[in-house]
Amino acid sequence: PVGKDQLPHIEQTRQIARRFNERYGRVFPEPHGLLTDAVEIPGLDGRKMSKSYGNAIALSATEEETAKLIKKSRTDSERRITFDPINRPEVSALLTTAALTTGRKPEEIAEEIGDSGAGALKMYVVESVNNFLAPMRERRAELAQDMDYVRDVLAEGNRKANAIANETIGELDNTKRNVGTIRSAIADLDTQLANVPQQTKAARNALNDVQLAAASAGRGLAGASTAIGTA
Repeated sequence: PVGKDQLPHIEQTRQIARRFNERYGRVFPEPHGLLTDAVEIPGLDGRKMSKSYGNAIALSATEEETAKLIKKSRTDSERRITFDPINRPEVSALLTTAALTTGRKPEEIAEEIGDSGAGALKMYVVESVNNFLAPMRERRAELAQDMDYVRDVLAEGNRKANAIANETIGELDNTKRNVGTIRSAIADLDTQLANVPQQTKAARNALNDVQLAAASAGRGLAGASTAIGTA
């Protein structure tokens, strides 16, 4: 599961896996990005959500910090609330945030707020986000009270990841060794095939020498027979 911004990274990973598999044999599966309906979550100001922009809502933020951040987000001068990402990016970003945390459509929320203005919209977003994050914040607070458990979970996850990584590395080494053995055998065969013409030429030269010797011997026998007949 990824956002739209991670798709180029996944494609790069797919290319690396594909090239390795083509060269050494299938080892790596090619990953595929799984997108939800919210492929891109805008920041509170309509731009890309980023900590550096100061438009993101941290999961570690308290209800008060979240409310303060949302209330100071920019909107526009038009009182009636409408969902228009192109012409009203700030208002539409708040509507999108509310929609994602309530499961409703942004157009529906905009129609409900109507002429109540940006203040009512921000209050709705504050309530929606805080209600949505409440169970996560509660669980986070519980875990923060038992850091030994958190460290144990991290260590166990690290152990499992290392085991999988080591197994994959071993598979890579075996694959590369097998490919190296095959390539050496192919190189030896190429060398043998390259020597075949030279060996064939040497055999033909030897055959020619035999034929010449046989012809010379035949002429010698013929001369001897003539000499005997004359005597």
